[in-house]
Amino acid sequence: MNLGMEIGIKKAKQAADNAGAKWTLDAYDIFERYARKHSTFTTEQVRLDGAKNLKSPPDARAWGQIALLAKKNGIVVSHGWVASEDPKKHGIPVTLWRSLVRRGK
Repeated sequence: MNLGMEIGIKKAKQAADNAGAKWTLDAYDIFERYARKHSTFTTEQVRLDGAKNLKSPPDARAWGQIALLAKKNGIVVSHGWVASEDPKKHGIPVTLWRSLVRRGK
């Protein structure tokens, strides 16, 4: 793991910690439910579509920690990179997740 990735992971964890335990549990539940309905997706798709009823964390990087927890728990695996759909991010690469728990079609 390179230094930039280590720093990013630490910042994501800190952001989730700052958002609070309840937010983290609720966000994880949303992420897992999204994974049960989609074969592949990005964290920003979960954030934009699946988390409409969840208050935004103080730092959006908190969602990175949620994705890493889902990976660690066998909910998703990394499936490459795709361009961000967020116009503010100018197409930077983001992780494409593949669900390991998808149900149905």
